Amino acid sequence: MNQTHPAVAESADIATRLAFANQLQALSNKIHATRNLDEIMLDLAEDICKLFACERLTLYAISRERNVLYSRVKTGINSNKDLVLPLSCDSIAGFVALKQQVANIGNVYDALQLSLISPELRFFAKVDQALGFETRQMLAAPIIDRDGQLLGVIQLLNTCNELPFGMQAQQGLQQLCSTLAVAFAQRIGQVLGPGACYRPLVDDGLISQGDLELLVRWATRKGLVLEDLLRSEYQISLAAIGKAVARHFQVTYEPFIPNRNIPYKLRTKLNREKVLQQQWLPIAEERAGLTVLTTDPIQANSDGLIQKTFAYPGIFFRVTTRQEFLQTVDTLFPA
Repeated sequence: MNQTHPAVAESADIATRLAFANQLQALSNKIHATRNLDEIMLDLAEDICKLFACERLTLYAISRERNVLYSRVKTGINSNKDLVLPLSCDSIAGFVALKQQVANIGNVYDALQLSLISPELRFFAKVDQALGFETRQMLAAPIIDRDGQLLGVIQLLNTCNELPFGMQAQQGLQQLCSTLAVAFAQRIGQVLGPGACYRPLVDDGLISQGDLELLVRWATRKGLVLEDLLRSEYQISLAAIGKAVARHFQVTYEPFIPNRNIPYKLRTKLNREKVLQQQWLPIAEERAGLTVLTTDPIQANSDGLIQKTFAYPGIFFRVTTRQEFLQTVDTLFPA
């Protein structure tokens, strides 16, 4: 029977560990180089799963105000299903976040294995039931900044060889968490895309950064209106939303005026369908220029259509909320 010489085996082991370290460093470099953490994680998720030899991963961020974890990136799972878990021992991710410790579990359904980590620890099987997936092995680690503040949790699910995650994977995931902590910290305070104009609401303490990001994701994925979610889920008033958007665009907020009248000649070039599509409406004129009501001054001014339609020396924008814009349109152009 042929046996591998110890020196050959050691050399192969060193080569394997070196290759793992090099690939992990390459992933870390890509994460540091991006401005949009969610996008890069989605792009790299497959590579991460391949490096750690697992089927899936889930990346959670924390919402301290709601005391929950919410999924930012998932692989192999219906993207319309957001995962929200409490910070408690009733789920492995919640436990890892609460205790700020790594959990490496060979069988998440084995109560004895869970109890060896902590008598309090439970596996939240309802996630598997909801997603139609069977979790077996799990390696989960907290993402913690240099000040010891929890930023999130990353989970690796189901090893390809069906054995528990090894020490190399555990140490590698902790290194990846250090990279993610820096990336998270650098991007805290940033809301990109459709949520950017609501950033002043975070500054005013009406909603947290994490909760705003979560609402942006829900609105985008499920075709909902972000403004409506801010009002229904957080009871933020139209006035507060309007003032926040105005601060973002650095223009004046104008609430709904029930008996608004605008010059007839301004109305003749427009109709209800066109106004709703373009999301801007001229409301007043003077020698200096035209005053335009809109929900997004940058978008309204992007194609030069206002100047093409109305020959005025200057354009002055007033911003309003989506609902108040619709109310104004209903008043001036009844359906």
